[in-house]
Amino acid sequence: MRRRILAAMWLALAARGAGVDELLERLERTSRTQAPLAHIDTLLSAAEVLPLDEPRRRLIGLAVSLLGAIREEEPRYFYLAAAAHLLTRQDRAEAEQICLRIPVRQSARWRADYRGRCWQFLVAQSNQKRATVMKGLQMGAFQIPEALVLMEADPANGADILQLLMTSFPRRNAAPEDVMLLDKTARVMAPFNLGLAREAALLLRQAPPVPEPAAEPEEPPAVDRAEGLFRAADDFGLPPGERSTRLLKVLNATPGMANYARRLQLQTYLTAWFTAEGATGTATKAAELLDASLRLCKDETCLASIDELVEFIVKNRIDPENLRVRHASLAARLLLWELRILLER
Repeated sequence: MRRRILAAMWLALAARGAGVDELLERLERTSRTQAPLAHIDTLLSAAEVLPLDEPRRRLIGLAVSLLGAIREEEPRYFYLAAAAHLLTRQDRAEAEQICLRIPVRQSARWRADYRGRCWQFLVAQSNQKRATVMKGLQMGAFQIPEALVLMEADPANGADILQLLMTSFPRRNAAPEDVMLLDKTARVMAPFNLGLAREAALLLRQAPPVPEPAAEPEEPPAVDRAEGLFRAADDFGLPPGERSTRLLKVLNATPGMANYARRLQLQTYLTAWFTAEGATGTATKAAELLDASLRLCKDETCLASIDELVEFIVKNRIDPENLRVRHASLAARLLLWELRILLER
């Protein structure tokens, strides 16, 4: 399926005659109108698909410089780790310096040990994994899963790794995954150095208690009303008038959809459908509802939904110009998709 989508998108690109340099220039210009973190996400996403040359490095550098103005700690560190990940193959030393800009875990409420995550990226692309793990632990990174892999592979020589894990353990700031990592490494070490394993067990007592896992919902969520109506209307065997009548009911139900990504897709489809049918008034209404839904996407948290919408647009061969909406992230992610296709050719 994805190959067919890519082929269709490439045909559109070939018709436009867009090259990489032109697309990058348009992408950078368009992405500036996004919210700050969404802009950074788009720059790094573009860098991810580029070959290891200067444009790729320039986009990463621009994203890192923009992160300096981001006040929210967790998203700043999340994207710094992502930037280091992308830069490692081009400039390992600079990637390491980016990791060191991320502090050690400051709170048990942090979703991740971002310095540890950053260092794990360095380890994954290192030819000297043990040395890289040891250096990361010495630098205060803790959540480096490769440390456990190394210990399991050679537990008799894992005492130095466990010792460093104990030194960098965030204690009262530890998250459940931190507790789990130290506990597992201590258990691996116990048959070879029981005293050190006991020290680790004592250290674990300083960590916050691990919360009980949330109970799984007993019943699957009910089908959204708009989705149910769409299933009834999505029948090309219906007379055109009947199908349009049913799709209008779908359109009226879409503002109440809880699934944001699917709401965007249905409103996009309905805008294109009623436009093609010549139902100008209904198409305008659909476009207005789509525009209102897109306006809810104000930052990076909804980019996954926008990316799903881009794939939906391409799969259904919908011309974005016919949607009559202007949204910075949608425009930027459409250009990002074009860039991917051009580079995959």
